[in-house]
Order: sequence, then C-alpha cells, then structure tokens
Amino acid sequence: MNRDKNVPEHRCVACGGSEVCFGYLGTGGQSFIPSGIFTMAGYSTRAYVCLHCGFVHQYLPPDKLASLKNKLTDR
Repeated sequence: MNRDKNVPEHRCVACGGSEVCFGYLGTGGQSFIPSGIFTMAGYSTRAYVCLHCGFVHQYLPPDKLASLKNKLTDR
C-alpha cells in the first residue's frame, strides 16, 4: 500500500512488507548532514512506517540522493 504516488515502490527493511505509509519524523523534520561536505541545511530525509510490523525507518529520496552523489564526485 504505497500511499505517496511520488515515491517509488518501497519495502520494509525489517520484514520485507510492502504496506508502508510515508511521512516525516519529528516536528522539525530530520536531515542528514554528511561529514566533509559543506552544506547549510543538510539533506531532508523521508520516513515510513511499516503497516505490517510497525518498523519506522528513514531514507534520502532519489532527488536528494542524486544531489549528494553530485557533491561527492565534485570533491
């Protein structure tokens, strides 16, 4: 049950379930700030909860991941 149509099919890393609900963690959101790369705000992460087992996980969306890869190759 992929409720966010802008997110590719995703499976729970804990149980492999495909019924996940996407969102963000916390009131201020979460960000990944890589060491060794100058960035003011970091990269916003997305989160999901597995509707089968309840596991909560976060990840970088594809556009943010591509941006990080570009910064790493520019070094």
